[in-house]
Amino acid sequence: MNHTLGDWLKRRTGRANMRVWMGECHVHAGIRPDEVAAKQAQYAGADLLIHPECGCASACVWGKDQGMMAPNTYVLSTEGMVRHAAASPNDTFIVATETGILHRLHKEMPGKRFIAADDAAVCRYMKQITLQKLRDTLRDLAPRVAARLQVGLTGDCIGLEVDSDGEIAMLKPSLGGMVVAPIYSKTKPVMATVRPGMLEAVEPDWNVRPHRRPVPRSLDSGERRPRGKNDGGVDRGERRTVRLRGPRG
Repeated sequence: MNHTLGDWLKRRTGRANMRVWMGECHVHAGIRPDEVAAKQAQYAGADLLIHPECGCASACVWGKDQGMMAPNTYVLSTEGMVRHAAASPNDTFIVATETGILHRLHKEMPGKRFIAADDAAVCRYMKQITLQKLRDTLRDLAPRVAARLQVGLTGDCIGLEVDSDGEIAMLKPSLGGMVVAPIYSKTKPVMATVRPGMLEAVEPDWNVRPHRRPVPRSLDSGERRPRGKNDGGVDRGERRTVRLRGPRG
């Protein structure tokens, strides 16, 4: 546990028996109290939202208790910041955490203003996570996780449903895709990989008719009559061309 987060939890819960690891998030530790104070002076009246992992969190909490900080100072989780900003009548917020949350805040509340307490608070490790990597991890690690947990794994489902008994039904195509069968796991937790839309029904077009087109045949050495007793109803006087490629037997 981050030591500043652990210290904050000990203060909130009153528990003295918590053993906190003296580690830290290098991004949150880089947000300094003087930077936060400068932003508060620049944006007077703005709500200050501080993540408890920040190095300045303990100082800000202590300063607020001593009346040294603005009353609109809040130590919140990232999700708590979103909920607070949505419910607050204020329209300006200073956000002291990794700057990636600003994208979500601006997207969900475009009418409000969100300022990073430290514009350099960017985690390069978080930025390496992409949707494609997340998809590949969930897909490729699923068998290893299932083996580690000693549970069953249903792969390549096209959907999941909850039946009337509250059981999870994993839907899989069978008989060449002509039937979709519900699969139930005997182990818990239920694990499955899902590929939605993999087997979408296609409406038949009954107006489409097959087209027949005669194909001429020819020989490299020129035209000759085909061999055989019967030409399939074709006048034996009619000449056909067949083109053969490669050695002739």
